[in-house]
Amino acid sequence: KQSLDYEGQISALNLANVKAEYAPSGKFIACNDKFLESIDYTMEEVAETSIFDFFTEDSHANFDELWNSVVNGMPFQGALSVSIKNKKVKWFQMTFMAVNNMYGEVDKILVLALDITDQKELEMKISEQNRILKVQEEKLRNSEEELQKRLEDAKRELRTHFKEIEKSKIRHEKTLQGVLDAIVSINQNGIIDFFNKAAEDLWGYSRDQVVGQHVKMLFNNEIIENDDFVSRFVSVDKDKIVGERREVCIAQKSGDTTQVLMLLSDATVEKEHSYTAFI
Repeated sequence: KQSLDYEGQISALNLANVKAEYAPSGKFIACNDKFLESIDYTMEEVAETSIFDFFTEDSHANFDELWNSVVNGMPFQGALSVSIKNKKVKWFQMTFMAVNNMYGEVDKILVLALDITDQKELEMKISEQNRILKVQEEKLRNSEEELQKRLEDAKRELRTHFKEIEKSKIRHEKTLQGVLDAIVSINQNGIIDFFNKAAEDLWGYSRDQVVGQHVKMLFNNEIIENDDFVSRFVSVDKDKIVGERREVCIAQKSGDTTQVLMLLSDATVEKEHSYTAFI
């Protein structure tokens, strides 16, 4: 049971994160598909690399110190730039954590990462624009009309960048649409805001029929009353059971019920919760 629980958590991590494993020496051990996609390497190519190969000479000294701290039991979380194939630079929000064996020795280093290149490039562009804007403000302090024109140009450019971020969000949603597992997301009020193709096939409802509706429609009263996991999932007031893979019953559009395995994750942004079920 514990093994299945861990497998469920690992599957959820693999869906959401770039993941790799390295020996304490930095030698590559294993990775998921998202890692290969993010660095544009094949498995054969990455098998010959070390974690140190992804950091430039300028950042090597600092990374050596960081890596030694992780190997000595101090986890790291933060944004790092890495040099991938063809010397292209990408930014990742990274977590490094040592994994010990049964003897308390460091067996490997687990690396979890999220590609934040787009956001980081946007931050750098905005930072550069702000720097340029300050120079312009100093030069044009006696010309309010010209300064206002420059500010309006900058605002329009920022709006364009935010539109690009929205496009990126849409691309991510389309990616989730193609995942084989059924995925259902709800807000903290229990309203469904995402329902992928696999979920449509499983329940028999179309996306238009469920998005904007309460998640209770995906179960019947008997299931809700008798299953604590489901009861908590559909309730606004109860704490959800997050990170545990459970076997539950769902109610399909046809009226039939079927058993599924469900794993629930929680994302909190500015004190607002959203919950995603992987089925």
